[in-house]
Amino acid sequence: MAIVSVVETLNSRNASARVRDTVTYSRSWAVKTDNPGEPLLSVSGAVPVQFGDYHPEDTSVIASQIDVRPSGDLLLFEVVWIYEVPAAVDSIDAGEAQPPTDGSGGTGRPVYAIPADAWSGSTSLAAVPVTKDLNDDPIVNSANVPIPDQTAMRPFAKVELTRSYSALAQLTAEIAAYTGTVNAATWAGTGPRTWLCEGCKWSKQSQTIGSTSMVFYQATWSFSFDAREWILQPIDRGYMEKDGSGGLKNILVDNEPASDPVPLNNGYAAPGTKPNILTFYIYPTADFSWWGNPG
Repeated sequence: MAIVSVVETLNSRNASARVRDTVTYSRSWAVKTDNPGEPLLSVSGAVPVQFGDYHPEDTSVIASQIDVRPSGDLLLFEVVWIYEVPAAVDSIDAGEAQPPTDGSGGTGRPVYAIPADAWSGSTSLAAVPVTKDLNDDPIVNSANVPIPDQTAMRPFAKVELTRSYSALAQLTAEIAAYTGTVNAATWAGTGPRTWLCEGCKWSKQSQTIGSTSMVFYQATWSFSFDAREWILQPIDRGYMEKDGSGGLKNILVDNEPASDPVPLNNGYAAPGTKPNILTFYIYPTADFSWWGNPG
């Protein structure tokens, strides 16, 4: 049982195209065997073409589909290869300028066979705690006492990146290095600290191309936008103040320790005054150029 001959034919040789689209080609071979039960894998393998090979007349397309079928004669098969423009895939060095901070070196990025990076996005409103108004004034009552537990609807944007990995170790390295960080420099068209990496959800995937089976890991990363740079802004108030010698002492109201927090000014009690708003940066920064740029 063997392949007797392999001859390229004109039976299915053609090219098709339309304006603003790419050209699709097909080529065909007559494969003769000495056994009508010849395995189809053996028949397809007899043709000198593999997935990903360039078309001999147009290197903008690659072999992407194959069709094997009997051709009237029990011992004759027709093998047809379709050549198309390949789906966009990251270049081999995309994103490797900034390796994960765990020292893994940035190897193992997906290229060629597994799916390319894909971005998507959304916008929404969310209720968040607020301590100041649009003019940066603290939210207080007419006696300059802060009004607690105020919330407001604020706009948020989210972008998601679906990225595939050939190695689980690379995925876990990125999870450890980037989850809970904000962008150190301008990214996605906005300034530093405005995008928070929320982490990802991932799954193990497998696919078969020809006779080759491949396992990879696909993760969907989430990034949320906050124009305020993800800062924490509490009102400066408390039950204790500086004692003038490097320590603290209770704030007294009518010679009794304060039962409600009192506005502070540079660490000292300032009852009756409009309180200050403190600012804290709470997320570490990372170089988001590792992710490429949405869009």
